[in-house]
Amino acid sequence: VTLSEGQNSLSIRATDAVGNEGTAALTVYHRPNVVFVDSSVANGNGSSWDSAYADLQDALAAQDYSHIWVAKGTYRPGSSDPASCYRITRPLTILGGFAGNETDSTGRDREANKTVLTGDLLGDGSLLSDTLLSIGAGATVDGIHIGVSDYFGIYVNTSEEVTIEKCTFANIVDMTRPLYIQNAVVNVNNCIFSNNKLGFEFGRPLIDITDAAVYINQCLFEKNDPVRYLLNIQGSGTITAKRCVFYGNYATKLIETGGNGYLNIYSSIFIQNGGDIDLSSSNPASFDRCTFYDNNLTKIITQSGLSLSNSIIWWDRADMQNEKVMEIIANTTIIKNCNIRYGQDSIVVWTGANLQYNETTNVAISPDFKKTLSPGGNPLKGCDDILMTSDDAYSLKSTSQLRDIGGATLYEETDLTGFSGVWGTYLDIGAYEYQGEADACQ
Repeated sequence: VTLSEGQNSLSIRATDAVGNEGTAALTVYHRPNVVFVDSSVANGNGSSWDSAYADLQDALAAQDYSHIWVAKGTYRPGSSDPASCYRITRPLTILGGFAGNETDSTGRDREANKTVLTGDLLGDGSLLSDTLLSIGAGATVDGIHIGVSDYFGIYVNTSEEVTIEKCTFANIVDMTRPLYIQNAVVNVNNCIFSNNKLGFEFGRPLIDITDAAVYINQCLFEKNDPVRYLLNIQGSGTITAKRCVFYGNYATKLIETGGNGYLNIYSSIFIQNGGDIDLSSSNPASFDRCTFYDNNLTKIITQSGLSLSNSIIWWDRADMQNEKVMEIIANTTIIKNCNIRYGQDSIVVWTGANLQYNETTNVAISPDFKKTLSPGGNPLKGCDDILMTSDDAYSLKSTSQLRDIGGATLYEETDLTGFSGVWGTYLDIGAYEYQGEADACQ
């Protein structure tokens, strides 16, 4: 029997010697083998919150456990040596966001109880660690706020699968690569990349991958300005991003693919960004069920080939009336079931390149977004003040002509909100499937 963390309900059936059967219901509470870390207590042996390690390095050096629970506070890998680094060298789960008294991990509050790892060794920015966290084995890192270091925030290089979950990369200045992944399979789930200012210099991507497979799910990329790239693929790397939000970022290039890289982006929105999407890999890219709106100086430039389907590329600003949204340099680009303002007139096709633009299924219709501000004034969240729900500002109104005219087949099984299937006969075009909600806040 494999037990999950927390309460487990079990049913036991037994038969006696004469064939009589009986069952019993049991409730079993399970907690994984945990070592505790809390910077606010006197250094202990890690066996409980009251006897927690004060230093995360001590917990990483200990053995015979599978989980590290880290209480709120700021943690540094050293105090004087730039080579100081947190290193994961065996399968391990690190969870942050604890107040320091929990008996299970379900009650964590990652924002109220921020667990911050920083490479600012002296606390004044004068001495930085080269790398903050190095992952060299299968691991899960969950609920951690990643701070500054000189070169790498999290560096991953392992043949084992890694998950980075509910982590925040925010307000980082002049770091070379907050997340650098080599030769690994990594899941980046429900993470926030916000207000980072890495600069435009060569080699300053927010997420940089080389010969790795990275799956980015339900992540927010918000107001990162300036950065060289948001996403950069080198070698034979692959990025598959699903249900992500890209808002208010400004980069030399939002995304660049090179080498033999693959890029797939599904059910995501790009709102008010600056910087091109440069597809220069030898392998084609795909975008399905995406919404691009009011992006400035942003073109999809493709040499590798592209499949674009069930997506919106639109703008309402007067200074963008003559802007081209796509430049096809080489290979074949297929566009179907899309809504592109000015249609083919907004696409540049170089000699020798091939554009397959379906005049029957592609349209040029004002999207008719809800554009409702949240109670807190957020331009994305809509009436419920929660992002990635069906009343978001860039979801479609009930009256939108983009409803029910998308393709009957799709790459991604859900829209941005996680809604599966279609509301009518066919998909709606864009990242959101209309789900019968009101057009305005009630």
